[in-house]
Formats: sequence, structure tokens, C-alpha cells
Amino acid sequence: MSVYVTCPRCHASLKANRLPTGTKTVTCPECKQIFQVASTGVTATPPRPRISSSAANANEVPAVAVQLSGSWRTLGVVASILLVGVGIIAAIVYTRHEPQPAPTNPQVVIVKERDETPKADENDDKRRQDFIRLMIEGGTSFLGQHFEEAVAAYSSAAKLFPEDADAKQKLADAQTALVQQRQKKLDEDKAHADIVQLVKNGQAALEEKKYAAALEFFKLAIEKDPSLSEAKQGVINAQAALDRSQLDQKKIDEYTQAMLSGKAALKAGRYADAIRDFLNAQRSVPNDEIAMQFQREAEKQLDAVTDRAEKMKEFQRLMDQANAALRAKNYDDAQKIFERALRLYPNDAAALQGVESAQKSLKSAKVEYAMWMNRGVAASQAGRFEDAVFAYREATRALPGDETASKALRLAELALDNQNAYRRAMEQGDLAMAAKQYPNAIVAYNDALRVAPGDAVALRSLRDAQSFFEGDAVRRKDFERKALAGLQFLKAQKYSDAVTELKAALKIMPKHPDADTVRRQIRYAEAMDKGVTALNARRFSDAITNFQAALDVYPDDFAARNGLNRARQMNKGGKA
Repeated sequence: MSVYVTCPRCHASLKANRLPTGTKTVTCPECKQIFQVASTGVTATPPRPRISSSAANANEVPAVAVQLSGSWRTLGVVASILLVGVGIIAAIVYTRHEPQPAPTNPQVVIVKERDETPKADENDDKRRQDFIRLMIEGGTSFLGQHFEEAVAAYSSAAKLFPEDADAKQKLADAQTALVQQRQKKLDEDKAHADIVQLVKNGQAALEEKKYAAALEFFKLAIEKDPSLSEAKQGVINAQAALDRSQLDQKKIDEYTQAMLSGKAALKAGRYADAIRDFLNAQRSVPNDEIAMQFQREAEKQLDAVTDRAEKMKEFQRLMDQANAALRAKNYDDAQKIFERALRLYPNDAAALQGVESAQKSLKSAKVEYAMWMNRGVAASQAGRFEDAVFAYREATRALPGDETASKALRLAELALDNQNAYRRAMEQGDLAMAAKQYPNAIVAYNDALRVAPGDAVALRSLRDAQSFFEGDAVRRKDFERKALAGLQFLKAQKYSDAVTELKAALKIMPKHPDADTVRRQIRYAEAMDKGVTALNARRFSDAITNFQAALDVYPDDFAARNGLNRARQMNKGGKA
């Protein structure tokens, strides 16, 4: 803030840095007018003319001369006259440039205050410097994909120079990238929410025993995110439950069909067929009381057959069924059917031979069955589920209708599936550890433990992965800290410091996901540092080469482009 005072005589404008605290006397440098200044105004107080003083002195001379006497009187009178004349002339000359007497009412001049406005060129220089700084900050933020910061910097730059086409274009690009980045984040969040909902739907369907629907939900979740462990485990659980339910449903369907067929045969008087069907129903649902009751009824009706032709017909049916059961290795059923045939014709040689053959085959089959079952149990206990599946399958072939062997086979197959899943999970974990992808290794080892809870190898591997991940997290944090420091130095155009920090970050984690970005920033910073150094040393050719190298890394970089243009202009000017 400056204070301006107007001279009351010549009206010259006088500048002061601040208002006076009281009344102050001022001399105008133009007209030598003396006046007083206060914070409320200026009162002109010109001094008295000096002529009055000279005249007074002149009038005093004769008084002195009169006192002379004798011979000196005449000389004194002449000297007095000369002295008075000189005084008058001096007074006239002296008062010719004196100020006019002040008016009766002194003139009051108002003190004016006004802001000092900086020179236009100084304002332009500061705006240009701020503009360049903001454009560099915007470009660095844009390259680092910090689009919100880039938009803020470019917006501020555009406000300084609204007509700058480069600022407008880069602001539009940053705004577009910011919108795309936010949309991508929204899409990723929505996709993750959809996956989570699919897993929840699958778990709910699994609890409601809707195994087919649960399996589809989990498969859809895996399609969207193949690494999702909850979905992979859900597929295993849903498929196993579906297999069990389908197997149970198959048994129920077989039982229902056999009972319907047996009832129809019983009603039609085909008692042998009825007995066969009711036995089949009991194989599907062992010890079913209803099937056993219908079987006894069919046997009773068969025993009551008296007609010879009908009796022979029924006997032949029983023999056919028994022989079919014998060929199918259903020796227990074959023996029972041969024995029913003997009720019709007790001395029939074929029936007697059939009973003996069924008994011998059954005895041999039981021995073979027991052998395979023992092998299956031993293999299961040793964790060799592939061998267990083979053994139990052979046991079911020895006694096809045996429920114990069938159940053991199903359990062994499920255990084999789990074992294979465990092996795959462990292999994935080991591969992830070798690649130092510790989060993926942790997920894989957890998958293995879900299949084989308490497994010592999986537990040890999981602990190792977690330990490496924690150490990796510390190194990752140090990497990000150094990389951020380097980025800040880039924004401040401290390229040498930026190179130091970025190289330190790369040394901490050479395989960090952002390592390639850091390497590009290092190349850019080194080129800019060399370019600025060469420009300051007036080695314009070297500056041009290095600024061009920086633009090769980031083609749209404002600082590199500006440095290149300056180097070219100065080089053309013949300054190097």
C-alpha cells in the first residue's frame, strides 16, 4: 500500500510508503514549497519572504552612519547610500523566485491511498512460471494414472491461460481418463459383488439340497473369477452331493420300477417273474419290508400251482431266471431261485445242479470279495485311494449286489477326487511360491487344507507362504515409499534426486508389478537431468538429444517438449 500527497503549489504528486502518525513537515522537491502533512490532509504553510529581513537590515545602515563625525562623515554617507542600494537590489533578486504568500484560508490536500499494481511483465512472468509448473504436475500425475490430481493441475493451468490449446486438450484427456478410471472401478466392484452373490446363492442352494442349481452357481462364479477358492470348493462339494443324490435317486427309481413290475407279474399269475422283481427291489432297498411281503405272497402262490402245464411253465421261468442270475454272478439270488424251482419239481437234476453250482460259485465269490475288500481297506488307510477304488470295484464285480462294497467304492472315489484336488492345490501353491506370488500360494495351500484338514505338509507350506508374504509386504511398502518419493521429485523437477529414489525402489523389488513403470520414469528422469544440465552449460546439441530421449519415453510430456523447443531456439541463435 502506497500514500500519494499533492503539493499545494505546483500540484506535484509525492509518494510515501505509509501515512504519518502525526503532523509532518514536507518540502516539495519540484518547487521547494514547504508544507505540513497529516493523515487527514495537507496544510500549505509557505515561509515569509526574505526581502523583509534584507530591507530591515538596509534601514539599519543609516543609523550606524549617522553616528559618524568629523572628516569621516562624508565618506560614511556615501557608503550608507551604496549599502542601501545593494540591499534593495539583493532583495529584489532574492524574492523573484520565492512562492506567493499563502491565502488567508490554507489549502487542504487530501492524502490518497491506492494499491500498487505490479508491472505487467512481472505478472506475466509469474503466471507463466505457475502455468509451466502446473502443466508438469498434471503430466506427471497423468503418467502415474492419478487422473484426479491431473485434472486439478490442468484446470488450474487453464485458468491462468484460458486460450492455451495444449492445456485445454490435456485437461480434456485427463477428464476422460478419470471418467474411464472411475467407470472401470465401478465395473470391477459390480463384478465382484456379482461373484459374491453367486457364491452365496450356491451355498444357499447347497443347504437346501438343490445340488444341481448349486453346482451351476459355483461354476458361474468360477467363470468370472477362476482364482476364487470358495467357488472351487463349492463345485467340489456340490458335485459330490449331486453324485450321491443321483445315486440314491437311481436306487429309488430301480426299487419303484421293480415293485411295479412285480405287482403286475403277481396279478397276471407269473409268480416266478414276480419273485424275481421283488428280489430286485430288495437289492435296491435292502430289507424293505413291503418287497419282502410281496415276495412271500408270490412264493405262496407259486407253491399253490396245481395245473401241470402251468406248473411246468412256471418251473421253466424260474430256471431261466436262476441261470441268468448265475451268469450275472448274483450267486445268492441264483441259489434262492433254483431252490424255488425245486419246490415245484424236487428231484429235477438241472435244478439240483444249479443249486450246487450257485453255492460253489457263491463261496468262491465271497472269498474273492473278501480279498478285494481287504485290499481296498488297506489302500484307503494308506491314502492310496486310486488302488482302493480299483479294489472296491473288483469287490462289486465279485458280488454285484453287495451294498457294503458299493458304498466303499463311492467313498473311495470321493476320497480320490479330494486327493487329486489336494495335489493340484499343492502344485499350484508350489508354483506360486517359486514365482514369489505369495498371495496366490496362500490361497492354494488353504484350498489343499480344505480337502485335507490338518495335513502337515500343507500347514507347513502355508506358514512359509504367510511368512514370505509378510516379508514381501514390508519390501512392497518400502518400494512404494521410494517410488512415491521419486514421483514427487519428478513433479518438483529434481531429476537427479528422482533417479536416486526410483533406482532404490527398483533395487528393493525388481519384480514388483509397477517395476516397468518405474524403469520408464528412471529413463525419463535421467534424460531430463542430462538435458537440463546441457542446456545450462550451453551445450545445445546435447540438450536437444536428451530432451528428445525424454520425449521418446513420454511423448506428451510438457517439460521435455518445452526444454526441447528452448534448446532448438537457442541453438539456431548461434549461441553454441
